Amino acid sequence: MVLSETTPTPEADAAATLELLWQDDATAFAVLRSPSGELTPAPLDAGLPGVADVAVAGHGIAGRRLALSDLLELEPGDVELGDTAEAVLAVVDRARRSVAEGLVHPHLEPSDGRWHALWGATLDALALIDLCLARVVGAIETVDAGSPDAPGALLAITADHGNADELRDDEDRPVTAHSLNPVPFVLVGRAARGVALADGALADVAPTLLAFAKLPLWDGITGRSRIL
Repeated sequence: MVLSETTPTPEADAAATLELLWQDDATAFAVLRSPSGELTPAPLDAGLPGVADVAVAGHGIAGRRLALSDLLELEPGDVELGDTAEAVLAVVDRARRSVAEGLVHPHLEPSDGRWHALWGATLDALALIDLCLARVVGAIETVDAGSPDAPGALLAITADHGNADELRDDEDRPVTAHSLNPVPFVLVGRAARGVALADGALADVAPTLLAFAKLPLWDGITGRSRIL
């Protein structure tokens, strides 16, 4: 989408700039700012006519309201960009390139009066972690197979909290805090075969691993081994 040509104006208006003011509803409010600071509707084909309250200009300022899809297709053309337009379009360009490069899949959701970005890449990251863990587990199994008389290798997999396990609440709103769900503590390798563990806390991870290695607890450790 290309900006339409501006209507000829007096010479003083030659330096008028396009301003894009980000709104709480994840739209941008487009206005044309004259050198004297007067705001008028931006000469755009994109978006819909609208009004907004602008802190430095007052209430009910007329302009054009651009949705995210309008911003993604917007091409500035020959219209001079103001500081706000440069900032908004720079963010849009970075988001577009990130999506094209497969880094993120942005999706905006409203919640508790704010907008949160949920990244579909969370699922992509989990799939990648699964692939990487499979390679590590394969290496552990190779070590075990090559040393049948040794005590055996041990791989411990855990985390300090959850997040990806609960991206939305019961009302389908985005959850941005760490979850309170139990965190798995997974042991892989011949050293862990036949071993049962009791439920514990994060402080019990180090004592449990030290017990597997038959090493004494360090000073200051408050947890205890969860080996049954």
